[in-house]
Amino acid sequence: MDELIAGIRDMEFGEKLNQRQLRKLERYAVLRVLQAFFQNRKTEQRCPDRRDGGCWAAVGVEIPAGYDEGRCNKADEYVVFGGHRTSGGKCDYNGAGFLQLCEFDTSLLDEPRRFLAGGPHNYFVYITKLLWCIRQNVALTDSEIPNEMLEGIPQLEAVGLLSSESGKVTVDIPVLDRKEYKGVEAAVGAAVERLKKELGDELGAFLKCSMLQVPAYLKNVLDVHRLLPATQYLVMAAVRKAYEKGLHLQDVDYCCPPVVLVFEEK
Repeated sequence: MDELIAGIRDMEFGEKLNQRQLRKLERYAVLRVLQAFFQNRKTEQRCPDRRDGGCWAAVGVEIPAGYDEGRCNKADEYVVFGGHRTSGGKCDYNGAGFLQLCEFDTSLLDEPRRFLAGGPHNYFVYITKLLWCIRQNVALTDSEIPNEMLEGIPQLEAVGLLSSESGKVTVDIPVLDRKEYKGVEAAVGAAVERLKKELGDELGAFLKCSMLQVPAYLKNVLDVHRLLPATQYLVMAAVRKAYEKGLHLQDVDYCCPPVVLVFEEK
């Protein structure tokens, strides 16, 4: 991970990002690597076919008797909420032909519900356009962004997407063009392959003896679902352990969301 972070800092775009933006990019890259590594579970199984086409892929949740929601939800602190997600894509907006927000929601050093700013619908529809307008100094009064989203700007500052320390609102996350972002993805892919080579066998052995046991009458339950309880906490558990040991984000005392805005000009 140290080599991954050093490699990202040495990329050409590293000089145009401030320290906080670099930290957010580094954190994003680390989470991408860990999630890809822990989810690298190949299986030859396939879901049972449906007679009218397609296949069945049902998933259920068993809640044990005496389940204490208040106590058990403590484990949620170690989850990467929803994992990696993207919003946006091809567009034709104020000189941009592509705008995409790539992000994780976590419970460490950032607000896991940043999409509540302006409401979930407005966030996912307009967040890329709002960030682009602010970056390009486009007057927000002339944009199509709804008032509810504009009213959420203070909340977006609180969760680390924006900053007003310079006297005006600025974008406070890494903004990369698609070529630069592909460079980050290549570095992430190389780190995943190295982890697989050095730790893949150990992870496979751990998962093999940690699969959820299911009753015999439940047929065709895919291994990927039986492995979920053994893997859903691993990403943030690894990050938190590194954080506690001072190996990761040791100089961060501010909101540090793992979020990247990717663009392509027309």
